[in-house]
Amino acid sequence: MFFPIISNKIAMVTAIKQQITYEMIFWMDIHQKCLSTLCRLCGSMFKEREKTKLKNVVSRDLQQCFKIDLTEDQLDIHPPALCHSCTLKLSRWRKQRNSNKPAAVPTISLHCFVPHGDDCSVCQGRNWDPSIVLDLCKQEGAVSWEFEGNVICVFHDNFGEMVVKRIVFQPDGQYTVYLLGMQVDVPDLLPQQLIQFVQNVQVCTGNSTFPDIARQNRDGLRGADGEVVATVENHFFMNGSVSHRMTIRHSKCSRMADTSSGMCNVCSIYKGTLHSKVRHSQTKDELSKFKRNTYMTPEELRRKVSESAYNNKLLSQRNNKMKKTIRQLFQEESIQLTPEDADRVSSLVTESSGDLSGILSSDANPNCKLLWQEQCKAAKTSPKQMRWHPAIIRWAIAIRAKSSSAYNVLRNSGFIRLPHQNTLNSYTHFTDPIIGVNPELLSFYIKDLKLDDCPEHERQVNLIFDEMKVSSGLAFSMRTGRMVGYVDVGDVVGQMEEFERRCTEGTELLIAKDKEIASHALLFLARSITSSYKFPVAYYATKNVCASELYPMAMECSQALHMMGLTVRTLTSDGASSNRRFYTILGAQSSQPGEPIYKSRNCFQPTEETFFICDVPHLLKTTRNNFENSGWNRSTKNLVFRGHSIRWPQLMQLYEWDQGLDRSAPGLRLLPRLTYEHLHLSPSLRMKVKLAAQVLSSSVANALESRQTKGVKGLESTIHFIRMVNRAFDILNISNKDAWQRKRNNDLKPFYSSDDPRLQWLLDDFLGFLKEWREEGGQKEGLTKKEKLKLCLSRETLDGFYITVHSFVEATRTLLQMDGAQYILSDKFNQDPVEEFFSKQRGTGGSQDNPTVDQFGHFMLANIVAGSRSVGSSRANVRLEEVCRDIRDEPLPKRKRTNTNS
Repeated sequence: MFFPIISNKIAMVTAIKQQITYEMIFWMDIHQKCLSTLCRLCGSMFKEREKTKLKNVVSRDLQQCFKIDLTEDQLDIHPPALCHSCTLKLSRWRKQRNSNKPAAVPTISLHCFVPHGDDCSVCQGRNWDPSIVLDLCKQEGAVSWEFEGNVICVFHDNFGEMVVKRIVFQPDGQYTVYLLGMQVDVPDLLPQQLIQFVQNVQVCTGNSTFPDIARQNRDGLRGADGEVVATVENHFFMNGSVSHRMTIRHSKCSRMADTSSGMCNVCSIYKGTLHSKVRHSQTKDELSKFKRNTYMTPEELRRKVSESAYNNKLLSQRNNKMKKTIRQLFQEESIQLTPEDADRVSSLVTESSGDLSGILSSDANPNCKLLWQEQCKAAKTSPKQMRWHPAIIRWAIAIRAKSSSAYNVLRNSGFIRLPHQNTLNSYTHFTDPIIGVNPELLSFYIKDLKLDDCPEHERQVNLIFDEMKVSSGLAFSMRTGRMVGYVDVGDVVGQMEEFERRCTEGTELLIAKDKEIASHALLFLARSITSSYKFPVAYYATKNVCASELYPMAMECSQALHMMGLTVRTLTSDGASSNRRFYTILGAQSSQPGEPIYKSRNCFQPTEETFFICDVPHLLKTTRNNFENSGWNRSTKNLVFRGHSIRWPQLMQLYEWDQGLDRSAPGLRLLPRLTYEHLHLSPSLRMKVKLAAQVLSSSVANALESRQTKGVKGLESTIHFIRMVNRAFDILNISNKDAWQRKRNNDLKPFYSSDDPRLQWLLDDFLGFLKEWREEGGQKEGLTKKEKLKLCLSRETLDGFYITVHSFVEATRTLLQMDGAQYILSDKFNQDPVEEFFSKQRGTGGSQDNPTVDQFGHFMLANIVAGSRSVGSSRANVRLEEVCRDIRDEPLPKRKRTNTNS
């Protein structure tokens, strides 16, 4: 048993008495826990999920039947409840007694309970309750949980980056202590004393004052026998925090510091050996083949010449031996060909080589040509000396992103040569996956996209942001030495929370906040409005993000883009309430008082304006959902326009009529694309933009008009509503310059002029239609306010259309007045690039479609390097861009190799 060193004998006796008292209290708690699992009568242990009854409920029956007076029971001797079997026997005895029948005493063998002692039959062979240990850990301020019967207690550093100390309490009363992941021996203590001892123990820091030796011996320091006697670690624990410096730790380090220097005795003694290495080291490093001759000493030059001569002699001997072997095999196993066979083989080889060279020399498929050239080059070159083309690297990274195992199968099949995974890692890990803005990543974008050469109109970007659900969990980053997975919304918010904590510390206002684990990843992506480039700017780990947190993140990304020479012309997001409150925080001024805010001044370019866009596909889905809830589904809407109802059953009747056999041509349909799934929507089907666009289309409006000519009345408003929404969606979703010719729809033509009549139609006709609809519902008499709101689309949808139309019109007119801007595609203002990027994230890593925050960062780097070679999931709710077939020769960034030579 462990006792503190006390010189005074009286104090020693007092400490021993306190120790004995504590042990008695601890084991008495365990004894009472065990009593709570026993029956008061028979003394048997309760079964799992057995129904029990408190003894106080049947105290009268116990007195009359067994002459047991519960007032004499003691809490630390007698159990508090009865088992189910004894309860039933006692109940039958009571019923017989109440029915005036002779009642025999139940056949229950009464157990005799005695006070707790060293040979207590109640506690003997019983394990302590994990809840006791959990309560002790909580009292000492440690993090603890129960796992597979064990209680795990851990101590982090001050910032929660790393688990420093860990205790594992086993059910049989044993325990194991780990310091920095290594098991250590500790004195035999009771749980509370053990927790206090581990909490106060000082962790050995190792020898951190020898950085040069540590850098030169990253694989460990070896002794005279070649065995590793010390290891090099990239960080150590000191004064409650993690220091990200290299330290040298002896292989026999006990991890517990027992000297004033903060080191254990072994590391402290080994410090003298390290000082000796610094003063008297005369060992010579292995001569590096990458060291230039001009930097070598005369001794190193003579050594290099000697080694080169020896290697040349050795290669010559191997070459002669191989020639001799080949000559011998040719003489023993070769077959003599006849002149006719020789001519036939020669002509066959000549013709085949001519066909192959003709195919590969053409420019019809440059990717096949490049692949063939790289395969020929790889067949003649050593794998370590092979330098792969950047296009092959991008293609290989895209394949591995889908499945690492499939890539290994393809590479090891022998049919094709591909780069090793370590080679790909050096490209995908050219920088660390940092939450927030990564300066190295922005530098890569400037070089890769050649932003310095872009004209002014191509520097106008749309900053898109949206959240993706990720798997909640923590991961330790070996490169950064941090725990990844906590909520991280940028340095500004973190500094504000730290400032608030410091200001309220020591007052009643201080609220202890534990670090929350992130459940979403918020991505900011920049997309050029007049060009084709797009790239992720930053990502943040969030959980229930609010507008006040969005503001510093958006400002940080906007500032980074401004430093890159780009101008944030528009901000695009979905119609979430937090996003609209964020627009209000920007301090924008709307065009009319009382109308939603749709623009603000650019904080980094005061002469420019930034416009807000609500994603048009999201607005189309919310419009369809309002339509569906009118007379169907949840029936939360009762849409009426110009006195006529707009109801979902009208479409269902149209679908049944279009499917019917009572028409003159039952085999032909007016709506071949309209299916059962379009009208009977499930939660997953409501997410698909394609279904909403096909319901609110001109084909449906034409079919309703055809049905109206058959005598069906009351469809005027529905037809007008569908046509207005369909044309607005066509105008705001132009993605191709030539699609209007192929589909014969002038609304799909790009915007070439700021005076395009479609812009004025959006402002006057479409917004006028929505305004008239809203005012008509508000002027209805005899209805409550709630009933009036049901007559029109939801306020969020109407405000979203108002913000988007005004922002799109003004942004388009501003951009078309710039020099060099030829046309504008309205599709550039939606969220499709972010949805496509999320699709690539879910498609990376094999079958795992829900990455963690740590995996999100690594997958993002892999997709960025792969570029357009990376392909999203086929189940994505977005139009996927075509795989780029152009071959780019620009070199890719690569992780810098650590120089091991001093």
